[in-house]
Amino acid sequence: MKTKTKTKQNKTTKQKNKKKIFFKKNFKTILFWGFFILGSFAFIYFAVSIKYKKKEREFPEVSIKTNFFKVYFLDAKTDKLVSETCTIKDFPSEDRKAEEIIKILLNVPKNKKLISPIPKSTKLLGIKIKSGLAYVDFSREFLTNHPGGSTSEIMTINSVVSSLIRNVPQIKEVQFLVEGKKFNTVAGHINCRSPFKNEIKYE
Repeated sequence: MKTKTKTKQNKTTKQKNKKKIFFKKNFKTILFWGFFILGSFAFIYFAVSIKYKKKEREFPEVSIKTNFFKVYFLDAKTDKLVSETCTIKDFPSEDRKAEEIIKILLNVPKNKKLISPIPKSTKLLGIKIKSGLAYVDFSREFLTNHPGGSTSEIMTINSVVSSLIRNVPQIKEVQFLVEGKKFNTVAGHINCRSPFKNEIKYE
């Protein structure tokens, strides 16, 4: 029994000695590969982080600015246009900016004493600005739903012209369109085939 235990002990000690010798001989190799692997991970990490920072510089965060505009609504008691300050986002295109202004004009104003001079159910089909001339295209309700009367017609035209020319510096003239085409008049009093440079004066 004693001889068997001694042989087992000798085997275990030999195995331990072999492991120690192996680690001693290959210590530098193991250490080299360890540092190599860590270095590789570190290199990849820093390379990715640098690329990410470059992308952040190339594509900076876009802050959406808000601009204040004066949109001209109608005071039904005095039959005069009154400006109401509204806020819209700062769009890169002047066409989009003009469209947003007219869309506000089509809606109900914040001031309950004011009304929109644009006929009910009218839709904005689009606005295009070319060489200072803004082509404002409305749906057919702009004509068919108009209440009529010279004063009401003037207020409708002036509200669009004032809201655009006074807020968008690129717009010098306004040409009214209905479904992409020019028309003679809104309610029989004002010629609308030519563009408007200013508001119509009235007493």
